Amino acid sequence: HPTVTVASAPQKQGEIHLLQIQEDLTNFDSLDVSDQIQLMTDSLEDKWNYGTVDLSRSQGDMLAVMDARSMGFLRPGTRLKLVEVRSETSWQRRRQALQAVLQHETLIPSLVSWFDPTQPNPTPAVAPLPQPEDQVLASYGLDESKATAFRYVLNQPLSVVMGPPGTGKTTMLSALLDYLCQQPSVGRILLVSQSHVAVNELAVRTRQVMRRRLEANGLSPSIFEPSMVRLGDRQKIDDELLDVHVESLQARYRTAFHRNLDSRLLALAARMRLPNALVADVGDLYRRFGTELYQYIKAREELERLQSKMEELDERRRPQRDFEKTRSRLKRLYDALSHGLLAYTDLPQPLLEADDPMQELLELMAEKHQIYNPQSLLRLRGVLDTSHNWMLRLSADADGFAGFAARTRKLVIGTLVGIGKGAYNLAQNTYDIVIIDEAGRA
Repeated sequence: HPTVTVASAPQKQGEIHLLQIQEDLTNFDSLDVSDQIQLMTDSLEDKWNYGTVDLSRSQGDMLAVMDARSMGFLRPGTRLKLVEVRSETSWQRRRQALQAVLQHETLIPSLVSWFDPTQPNPTPAVAPLPQPEDQVLASYGLDESKATAFRYVLNQPLSVVMGPPGTGKTTMLSALLDYLCQQPSVGRILLVSQSHVAVNELAVRTRQVMRRRLEANGLSPSIFEPSMVRLGDRQKIDDELLDVHVESLQARYRTAFHRNLDSRLLALAARMRLPNALVADVGDLYRRFGTELYQYIKAREELERLQSKMEELDERRRPQRDFEKTRSRLKRLYDALSHGLLAYTDLPQPLLEADDPMQELLELMAEKHQIYNPQSLLRLRGVLDTSHNWMLRLSADADGFAGFAARTRKLVIGTLVGIGKGAYNLAQNTYDIVIIDEAGRA
């Protein structure tokens, strides 16, 4: 990380602190205005983040620091680091992975001994993978050396495929991946590389092989292509992989869930002992006003909590700003629902002021269908609550969905550092096959 030296005490100017340094920012070629830079102490033992450097407002020997913390402690001569958040995250993930290997905390506890020439070669209890029939292997058009490597990899628990550039390693690996994805005995496959470019190329080539095979057999790739997910920054993804990027998958799941809500509810109607007509009406209600109703209930609970704090705390500590924002949001939701719910009742205001507006509305709709079974309505409310929670997860919980995709997709694709993101929880997953492209550079 670039280091700088404080030239003079920082000066506060509005929302930022200006800090003069002895160096000139124009000499740091590695910095880009789009980077998120943290101003850190130049010490591993006593780390402190003084704030975020706004490069768009910094120039020459002057740093503009946002969200400043303890800037008053800085003195001329103090050494500081300009830490790019993404590179720091990458370093931390690498360090944690190495510690796990050295402390024998990986899924293969003896991993270090696999590469120790003084130790006997391990003999893990891994059954060889099924070999392809001759005509299957021939269909990939591999020459003799690649076909030999193909069969060798299937027989070994650990293989290293080597060769100079242009000798067809990617060709062989893309064919191997296509073959492995077809094997019932192979569960999940992890494909990684040290760079986005490398893993993108191998994944794209693999999909091309898959599509050629499927189309040659009269099958639609959109239906029969193995399930896969590309993890990582969307901006670093090849265009041909955007449809399997985790954000695209999440959007499709969300759309499908919302579209199929009626059929899901109707499938449960008999078990809840409710008529299809009532359940269909409730599904229509949720699609039209469900999100706003749940937001209204949550905002009302939040306002009550803030009201209690306003009464308990002295004037200086009261959450006045949060209270006003929540009250304003609650009023907007109240006004919108008062108008929208006229389709279901002539008096929406008393319903919205009830202890449980959602339950009151369900009971009102049930009465119109001449249903007077509180247990069945309670079950219907539970199904609605669960459906809404799923919608929230599919709409907002990107990390949670990414972890779900990494556990359930046949082929998981990413970079060696990127897959270390804690939310993916890949360290807790097991994979039948792991392929590391350009492993020598990693």
